[in-house]
Amino acid sequence: MNLFARSDRSDRCRGYVAAMPEPGRDGTRGLWRWLLVIGAASLVACGAEVDRVREGTLARVGDRNIDAEALAATQAQLGAYGQARFRGSLGQRALLETKMIEALLELEAIDAGLGDDPRVEWMLNEELATLQMAAELERRLPLEALARDSRAMQQEFASMHDRFRTDEQRSFRGVSFESIADAASALAQLRAGEVQLEDLGEIQSTRPASANFAEFPLFHRMLFAPEIGPGDWLAAPVLVGTKLMVGAVQTSTGDALRTLADPEVREAVLLGMRKRRNPALRLEILAELAERYPEQPP
Repeated sequence: MNLFARSDRSDRCRGYVAAMPEPGRDGTRGLWRWLLVIGAASLVACGAEVDRVREGTLARVGDRNIDAEALAATQAQLGAYGQARFRGSLGQRALLETKMIEALLELEAIDAGLGDDPRVEWMLNEELATLQMAAELERRLPLEALARDSRAMQQEFASMHDRFRTDEQRSFRGVSFESIADAASALAQLRAGEVQLEDLGEIQSTRPASANFAEFPLFHRMLFAPEIGPGDWLAAPVLVGTKLMVGAVQTSTGDALRTLADPEVREAVLLGMRKRRNPALRLEILAELAERYPEQPP
């Protein structure tokens, strides 16, 4: 979350100080610590005054304080499921972030000389409607119901394979040398089996890592050469950091695909399924609303 936002039309900073809930270590609901999040450098730069934040304030945007009463008033405008959706600390956090965005938009409108423009009120109502629609979509399409369609889950998972594939990782072990001539000679001896790597000096290793040709253009091209594997020597002496080294691939873990047994993968797949179905469901909800509340002539 950004602590400060600057208006393009004003020199004033849209600073907000937010007291956000954080779950206790035991993970139980209801045991929360309120964290006062203050961007000190930004406070100085923007001239924001912390002492103007009144007691009970959950967030401050510009000169506006957002407290629990403001959240309750917004929540009361939602439907029954929407009210339930935004209960609890996580729900209240999401609602608070929406109220912050709403306040920023309203202050931007005032800076633009549109404070009394009815379109601003319409815009704020749209923010509330977005919250209500999100809650209604979740109510009508719960993840538990989607999880019962195992075939659709497998199809969605197949469409997301690239997202869940872990790259191959390799590590390196070698010995450093002062000159390219010494390094080349040592590599020739190693290839011929005349010496062991341990005989050449102190062995140094790298941690397993994925290929990063941008940061290590020569080293990783040698380390990840497809024709070599664990125990094979790199084709030539190579700079590893600032050291000229000779060595071999130490370990290699092949690329793998995370499965639906992984809770994170399962949740991502279910959310992807919901995202695909939301547009049609949204049209269905809007049609119901149009029938229930027909447009009246002015």
